[in-house]
Amino acid sequence: MARMQDVAPYGFFTLNDAARITGVDRGRVNYWCSRWGAGLVNPEVDPRTRGGTKLLSEHDLVKVTLIPKLLQTGLDHAQIAHMFNKAEPAWWDLTKARRDNPNFLDWIVVVRDWRFRLEWRLVASAYRHDPPMHVGDGALRGLRDVLNEALRKHGPMRGFQVIELSNLKRELLERIE
Repeated sequence: MARMQDVAPYGFFTLNDAARITGVDRGRVNYWCSRWGAGLVNPEVDPRTRGGTKLLSEHDLVKVTLIPKLLQTGLDHAQIAHMFNKAEPAWWDLTKARRDNPNFLDWIVVVRDWRFRLEWRLVASAYRHDPPMHVGDGALRGLRDVLNEALRKHGPMRGFQVIELSNLKRELLERIE
């Protein structure tokens, strides 16, 4: 039987690390990372042996932090898994996003149609530099496009919710460093 690993190599995180950093219960993190559980997160290193230590990457930490918020919007595990698989890996990146553009702005928009069906869309943009921390026109255009698309596709909406993924990423970066 493999020995539990106490310290993860640089750039990786154990399930205990992930629970501490994200504030999500370790059992829940394990469930989301397990093939026999929800299977929402595919650990970067998964020995697939009893007692083997799963190691998570920064991408995985973003997903673990985001899952409770997505569940609160009403998305189910299948919809969340679809989002994680469909989105480009850069959506879940932490350090590269900050290095490339410290003013990055990533939104997940969840739209509820008139029949209470949920649909999600990803919107990326950046904060404007002047005045500081104002939402740029690209993000607002992206949000408008998502809502117009939902109206064309489904008719009247019951509402929508915006999750600002960029703030979650910034909080994770602060906790990691």
